[in-house]
Amino acid sequence: MNNTVFGIFLKVGLLAYGNGFAILPKIRKEMVSRHHMLSDKSFDILVDVAKKCPGVFAVNIAMFLGNRVGGWRTAVAAAVAVVLPSLFVALALVALVVGFDDSALVSKVLMGVRPAVVALLACSVFKMAKVADVSVRSIWIPVACVLVVYFFGISPLLVVLVAGIAGFLWGRVRDEA
Repeated sequence: MNNTVFGIFLKVGLLAYGNGFAILPKIRKEMVSRHHMLSDKSFDILVDVAKKCPGVFAVNIAMFLGNRVGGWRTAVAAAVAVVLPSLFVALALVALVVGFDDSALVSKVLMGVRPAVVALLACSVFKMAKVADVSVRSIWIPVACVLVVYFFGISPLLVVLVAGIAGFLWGRVRDEA
């Protein structure tokens, strides 16, 4: 089962172009029509759930469908498979750019792309803040994290891990109260 699901999502990751919703017809064809792993109704329900979850839609749908047909191992296999082609393309682009890092043209192109990247990141941050229900009362948390990283030079990964653990513990304390 893992190999079949891995193959389906690897093929989808290789051939899909566009956003996560563009891959749905191919996944439906493979999992519902060709391999009969799911019913149309189950597929539609899982797609609706994946739409409502934060994160990358393609990974969400891969994990939900994989979990439904084969458990958590199949879910992980499906998520890895759908991401693998994009990962290799990104690595190839990085290798290409690193090979030309002393080029004036490449430096100018990267400087030109920088504002667009900042704008895309800002949009993502504002969308996540809305989903996370960040308000005037809770805005100090991400601001404090940024300041800790900037002024104390602590790894952002460590700050995110500590903040995540603290948030988890705070939620458990609040739920018990």
